[in-house]
Amino acid sequence: MTKRMVVLMGAGASHDVANYTFQPRPEFRPPLATGLFQTEAFWNIAKTYVGMNTMWSLLAAETTENSAFALEERLSQLLNHHNVYMRRAFKAIPLYLRDLLSACSLQYVPHPETYARLVVGLIADHPHQVDFLTLNYDTLLEQALSAFTQHAFNAFEHYISSPEFSIVKLHGSINWWGAMAIRGSQPPNPTGWWAASLDALDLRNWVPEPDDSAVMEVPGPAQYFVATLRDERVAAMYPLITAPLIEKTALSFRCPPPHVDRARQALEQCDKVLIIGCSGWDSHVLELMNTTLTGRPLVSFVGAGTLTGDAWNRFIDSVPALALNASIFDQGFKAYVSSSHFRAFLEA
Repeated sequence: MTKRMVVLMGAGASHDVANYTFQPRPEFRPPLATGLFQTEAFWNIAKTYVGMNTMWSLLAAETTENSAFALEERLSQLLNHHNVYMRRAFKAIPLYLRDLLSACSLQYVPHPETYARLVVGLIADHPHQVDFLTLNYDTLLEQALSAFTQHAFNAFEHYISSPEFSIVKLHGSINWWGAMAIRGSQPPNPTGWWAASLDALDLRNWVPEPDDSAVMEVPGPAQYFVATLRDERVAAMYPLITAPLIEKTALSFRCPPPHVDRARQALEQCDKVLIIGCSGWDSHVLELMNTTLTGRPLVSFVGAGTLTGDAWNRFIDSVPALALNASIFDQGFKAYVSSSHFRAFLEA
């Protein structure tokens, strides 16, 4: 009988996706949370958005001056700031994150070989029914999975349509969009209409309807993106992602409800759990796991360096079932997919 595996992936997975074949472009290495406001290449993307001048000035200094800086907690404070100008400036962050991770997805490496080796191991060499629960906005996992299986991810339903695998992007994706405002025909001034729609948007409670959302590959910036939906309505679009906040709520699951249902089913039925590159700060994800994970799944926890133990402790403090049958690997994602630890986990 084919075993079912849940693979939970965080920023550390994409950060360590370098490969053996191609020379990566280091300026577009997918960053960890604390590296989002640190390089000139990233600033050249951020400066497109007026609000990012303020956000960058604050966060670049704070993340540089304090190595233990809790970015997620700070962003939560900014999102819920009492000052309207701060909340307005904050709306530039998802726009910047979408453009940044889009650039990283397309420009860091021609093909994400680390993800490809993971996919081959899980689906071909030692076949499992695999449910990828990813906290990342980038499309590196989709690139690897599509290249191997020829399965396209160009509609929300495609992410959970295969009986062999699914991708549940709990925080959204760089190619997911929701409507801020809708009208029946093209406005005479699309740029002005988009800007006015953004100004009226309140991210604290924005949940677009399914018919007002779409999966679209947009090579250019998110700013001023106006699209025609399936029913020919015209929409001012905004990235359907969440900033990496420490105190997320149910609204933070930016994927459609059927995707969350698939995640719950997978956690209830899984025989194994593989966790790669996750910080353990996502309280809503930990709550989802703690309330749905049943039995004693075999667990492999993959981190990088001295902070691996701290992240693991955050997980088992919130999800005690993970500690019952677990092993820890602290040499990173790239080393893991070549290791005897990975082979043993697949064969178990």
